[in-house]
Amino acid sequence: MVCLAPQSTTRCRYLPKFKWDALTEEINYQRAVREQRLVAEISAAKRERDFYLSRWDTGQRQSGARDEGGGSASWGQRAWREQRAAAGYL
Repeated sequence: MVCLAPQSTTRCRYLPKFKWDALTEEINYQRAVREQRLVAEISAAKRERDFYLSRWDTGQRQSGARDEGGGSASWGQRAWREQRAAAGYL
């Protein structure tokens, strides 16, 4: 039985072979699929966040080592540092 207008029960008609169990089973299945999709999406977002954070940490450590030693700075960066140091800013 399907109601054409939810407010009125007088406008309902019978659908042959309609099973409420099939409808509730389908709804439960769709809900479970949606929940699994959300869990997978959240998990992927966490992995992506952790990857970027680890890359950022690695970059920070490398740039810190460069700033302390000054060994791998390019010629332009080295010249800029020397100018700033001569001017008394560094």
